[in-house]
Amino acid sequence: MGNNIAIVIPVYNEVKSIEKVLRQIIDNKSHDDQIILIEDGSNDGTELIINMWEKSNFCKDHNVTILHNEKNSGYGYTLFKGMKYATENTSAEFILTMDCDEQHEAIDIPRFKLKTEYDLISGSRYLANNDKGIAAPADRPVINQKIVRKLNRFAHSEINEKWSLTDSFCGMKLYKKKLLKEFVDAFLHLPGHAEYFGYGFPLVFWKFYILWLKKNNKNLQSNFTEESIARIYISDNRSFGKELDQPLKRYRYYLKCFQVPIIL
Repeated sequence: MGNNIAIVIPVYNEVKSIEKVLRQIIDNKSHDDQIILIEDGSNDGTELIINMWEKSNFCKDHNVTILHNEKNSGYGYTLFKGMKYATENTSAEFILTMDCDEQHEAIDIPRFKLKTEYDLISGSRYLANNDKGIAAPADRPVINQKIVRKLNRFAHSEINEKWSLTDSFCGMKLYKKKLLKEFVDAFLHLPGHAEYFGYGFPLVFWKFYILWLKKNNKNLQSNFTEESIARIYISDNRSFGKELDQPLKRYRYYLKCFQVPIIL
């Protein structure tokens, strides 16, 4: 396929996985695809590996750009920073986002790239029973499915379309650049937008996408698909931080993020 992509990867304290993940991405991307790593103030040795890459020819040889946050700023902020850079500073026609904790597999990249007729391809860990690693913490799929039902209802109420979205939080997505650029612009104009830079950031995008369809698509027909990927949990002690490790409080936080006042 001729379309090149930019691959945006937030990185925070991934010293055990970053070299393996990046090597796998390099093996599965095209020569012209650009990798954008955003280092989010790691303190476990991840930053030392990245600094070593920057001082060598590694980045040049493999088309890698590295951005740094001055301090740990969170998943949403870091992902958004990479999205903004990719839409403003690359020639990529599509931007793919994925995580650096081995929960996404680079072997899926070529499969995502085959579906460029869509504005958005969103990974789903629930389309098939393809579990790897340990069992998911019980509250994760429960909360995910509650939010999925809310998004499907919202799509029906706003654009009269019956969505069957199955995964609201998967970080592996392929965006058409035009769509993502409009999201970046809209997000920057949100009042108090920094409030939504946490783990609820994906919900802000889904709400934007539904309202974007309502404004821009005369047929009010969404142009996205879900692509099945493995459901992989390496560890059951990953923390959302502070109060968000409590499922009820995390769910309430997600609901708050969904109330973001998006104006298009």
